[in-house]
Amino acid sequence: KNNLFRAIKMTEVGGEEKKDFDSQSISWQEDQPLKNYVQKFKTYYEKPKAVASSNRKFDSDIVRNVYRRFRLGYIVLFDIDKSRFFRKWNLEVNKGVIAKVEDLELKETVLLLEGNKRNTSCATITRNIGLRDKVTSEYYFLCMLVRNSMQYFELKVLLADLHGIVRTFRIRNYATVATVQSRECLVPLRMKKGWNRLCINLNQLCKDAYNTNYRQLLQLSVHNNCRLAYVLMLRDGIETKSFPPRYRTKKNM
Repeated sequence: KNNLFRAIKMTEVGGEEKKDFDSQSISWQEDQPLKNYVQKFKTYYEKPKAVASSNRKFDSDIVRNVYRRFRLGYIVLFDIDKSRFFRKWNLEVNKGVIAKVEDLELKETVLLLEGNKRNTSCATITRNIGLRDKVTSEYYFLCMLVRNSMQYFELKVLLADLHGIVRTFRIRNYATVATVQSRECLVPLRMKKGWNRLCINLNQLCKDAYNTNYRQLLQLSVHNNCRLAYVLMLRDGIETKSFPPRYRTKKNM
C-alpha cells in the first residue's frame, strides 16, 4: 500500500500539506492530491458499491415481479430444468419412485412419479404457496403438462375463497361423479393417453361448487403414476408471445 501511494504521489503535481488521515490503524500525512485520491477511493468505491449492490438486488426483485405480473401473464410453480423452482417442493415417497428421466416424445427432462397403479399415495410432491409467490386472485388458471400412464392419478388443490374459507379440490382421473362437501370437493378428470396439457379454471370450480370466487392458491400436490414437465399459473388462460417455447401448447396436445 505504501508503494502504491508513493507511486501515486510521484505522479501528482503540486498540492498543500493537510491534516493526518487515519484509516484502519494506518495513518498518512500526505499532500492534497494523494489525500484526495484516498478519500475518493473510499467514498466512490467502497460505500457506494455496497449500497448499489443492495439497491440493485431490491430493484431487480421489484422489476422482475412487476414484469412477470403485468407483462408475461404467468407464474412458474414447477420446472424440472430450473432448480430454484424444484427446491420449493416437498417430496414424499412411500414404496414409490421419484426421479428425473429423459422423455423420448418431448425430448427433454421430466419428473417421473411412479408407484402402485391403484394407490396414489406412493409418491407425492407438494408445494406450499407463500405470499412471495404472488399467486393472487389474478392468476386462477392452473396449467400443467402431465403424461397419463393409464393408471390412477390424483391432483390435490388447496385454496382460499373470497370469504377466507379454505377449500380442498381433489381432481382424479378415476372418479366418475363429482361430489361436494362443506370444505372438500371431488372432481373427475378425463385424460387421453400420452401427454396432456391441463388448464383448470380454479375460479370456475369455486363458483360451481360453493358459489363463491377464488382468492388465493395455498397448496398444490401432484401424486404418482404420471410424468410432469412443468406447472404454471396463468392470468388469462391465453398464451401470448412472451411465453417461452417450452410452455406453449404442442400440436398433438
